[in-house]
Amino acid sequence: MPQQIDKNFKFFLYIFIFIFLSSINNLWWIKTKDSIFKISEIEVTGLKEELNYNIKKKLNFIFGENIFFINSHKIKKELNNINYIENYKIKKYFPSKLKINIKKTKILAQAFNNNKKYYIGSNTKKIDNLEEIDNKNYPTIFGEFSVKEFIKLRNIIYDAQFDLKNITNYYYFKSKRWDIKLKNGTLIKLPRENIHDAIVLVKNIISKNINNQKKIIDLRMEEQIIFSNG
Repeated sequence: MPQQIDKNFKFFLYIFIFIFLSSINNLWWIKTKDSIFKISEIEVTGLKEELNYNIKKKLNFIFGENIFFINSHKIKKELNNINYIENYKIKKYFPSKLKINIKKTKILAQAFNNNKKYYIGSNTKKIDNLEEIDNKNYPTIFGEFSVKEFIKLRNIIYDAQFDLKNITNYYYFKSKRWDIKLKNGTLIKLPRENIHDAIVLVKNIISKNINNQKKIIDLRMEEQIIFSNG
């Protein structure tokens, strides 16, 4: 009987030691995890050095957060508010580094509001941060237009395989109709509907050098083409 008690004692002693050591290891792991896996470095790439630095400053709130439980929604919200960003990739490098690669949006055109210039990006956002824009001659949009309507028109022109670089100005009218002006000074009056077919027709007219001296090509009337000098 004493032998049985001794065996039981040893069994419970081993259990106690195991629990004790496990608790110490757990405490050590918790403390180590909290210190090692806190974000201490953020690397932003893809843009000019100054822009990368500006974005990094906007993400200062990440420092010290646990890399396993980082609030990615909050990061995405901050990045989505930067209007010159097209898209981005966020990668975790354990134990404590976050790397964000940025792709800048492509500038499609420029416009004016109260005599102040702004730009339209392929991300469908208006951009007024002039220091973030490359110094190029972008086509100008006139009229009170919506960005989505402009992007829609541009996509139609692109799908019709018309050279977008040949367009210098876009004119939007309250009747929800567009005119476009080409580098050679030709003004094309587009219809409200069937714009794709009208663009294809214009492309054929230009390629065949039809009425090259005429400066206005009016396609507003269905099944009619009107050429004039303006």
